[in-house]
Amino acid sequence: MRAVLVVAAVVVAPLVLVWMSDRADTSVERRMLLEAERIAAESAAAWAPGRAAGLDALAERGQVRIRVVEGESVVADYDHEASTGLTWWLGSFFFEPGAAPSLATWDAGELPLASRAEVAEARGLGHSSGCSQVADGRLTVCRAALATGAPGGGVVTVHQSSRRSILALHELRYQFAKLTLVTLLVGLGFGWWLGWRMVLPLEALQRQLEARAVTRRPAPVVLDRDDEFGDLAVSFNVLVAALLARDRANEAFAADLVHEVKNPVAAVRAVAEALERPADAERIARLARVLRDSSDRLDVLARRFLELARAEAGLAGDPRENVDLGVLVAALVDGMRVDERHARVTFIVEAHSPAVVSGVPERLETAVRNLLENAAHFARGEVRVGVRVESTFVLLSVKDDGPGIAAEDLPRIFDRFFTRRAGEGTGLGLALARAVVEAHGGTLEVSGGVFVMRVGRA
Repeated sequence: MRAVLVVAAVVVAPLVLVWMSDRADTSVERRMLLEAERIAAESAAAWAPGRAAGLDALAERGQVRIRVVEGESVVADYDHEASTGLTWWLGSFFFEPGAAPSLATWDAGELPLASRAEVAEARGLGHSSGCSQVADGRLTVCRAALATGAPGGGVVTVHQSSRRSILALHELRYQFAKLTLVTLLVGLGFGWWLGWRMVLPLEALQRQLEARAVTRRPAPVVLDRDDEFGDLAVSFNVLVAALLARDRANEAFAADLVHEVKNPVAAVRAVAEALERPADAERIARLARVLRDSSDRLDVLARRFLELARAEAGLAGDPRENVDLGVLVAALVDGMRVDERHARVTFIVEAHSPAVVSGVPERLETAVRNLLENAAHFARGEVRVGVRVESTFVLLSVKDDGPGIAAEDLPRIFDRFFTRRAGEGTGLGLALARAVVEAHGGTLEVSGGVFVMRVGRA
């Protein structure tokens, strides 16, 4: 219905424009005549030889042409009638078949002013006024003449003009109305067809989406169209596929989490059962160590899990500030160099500063620390770290001299709970690092055993 109404409005608009122009022309003509009569009365009262400034000011204020006739001569002429401006230019550019003349141009081709009918009528009756269409109807001229009472039949005349706005359409308005009726029928049919083309595919999409909203594993949307609606259906299918992939990832994550938690929970239960029976001091100490290790592992899993969940949610609520990755890497490496766990590893750092990014400092520190600890864990003796600025982003690279990553492990290297060596670590470090980097609008990839992190510059 909207399409039909829009087309109908477009078809009828020119006819409405002609009608409005006709009404506007009538209104303008009435206003011009009243204005001319008023200025003529003021001019007649103000006219006296040697007082020309008064009439000149009146002509300028009213944008008219004032002349004074005495006998057969024009003894004063003050022309401030507008023949330029935006309205004049628009009328000439858009609507007129030929440029309408100005008042001065038209007046030059008429009889001398003293010989015109309005002057003779003013001399006989004391006043004369009226409007007429001149220059083949392209110009409306309104005039007012008033006797001054001066010897020799003095008369003040005021002339004002206005170009007729849409003359060409006005002259053809009846034929145009007939054409509009025919065009309207065609336009309504076209509008209905256009609406049908737009509404039907949208309704088909709506029905399919509503049917799939209650399905756990919705099938792809089917809309066999080679146009924008077909592209929209493809986009819906991409969205559905992404949501399904996220569901599968969450299910796998939950399964992996249960699997990881199961072992420490089983150890805690075994300790509890063992403590129900009498035990010597050595056994109690051994059980205490098992209980402590299991609780530590559960604590690490819980903290890493929460950090990962926050990072995958985009860290929306965390305040951000400028962080220099070069300074951050240098501080972390200094701490790792004195850590006994990495005593055999030599860290070689090439960090350019400033290398400033906008982010959550503690989250970025976690991501970089996980990359460094992962490299140190697999290194034979050396870890190389580089930080440099490239155009609009900061690049951090981490490489170790270890055995490298097996080809079959590369697709899973950032998966949650995946570890390259069974039983070592939680398997959440690299997954957390990537989630943090992506929450900052960056990327984390591995190529040829080198981990490369890119984050946009601040």
